[in-house]
Amino acid sequence: MTTQEVIEAVKCLDLGIEGEKDFIKFIQNCESDIYTGTDSEGNDITLSVQKDAGMRISTYQDNGWIQIVDYDLMRDADGDICVVTSETYER
Repeated sequence: MTTQEVIEAVKCLDLGIEGEKDFIKFIQNCESDIYTGTDSEGNDITLSVQKDAGMRISTYQDNGWIQIVDYDLMRDADGDICVVTSETYER
């Protein structure tokens, strides 16, 4: 998932995320918690946030697989905050 796809996916959770800056601020400022909802394709999703560190979105797909996308906040060589993404699947 791209950052924009994640932003679209989590809009259904009414978290106030509209753009990439909001996405980073959400991770930085949100208390660690778990949110659930349904994405635009009707899949159940779980969003787990670890304050100021990262978040994980698990999408429970119709084919029986769970798509897991992790977003970790890191600093680049210039000291700017960026998001490092990894994606795995589980059955």
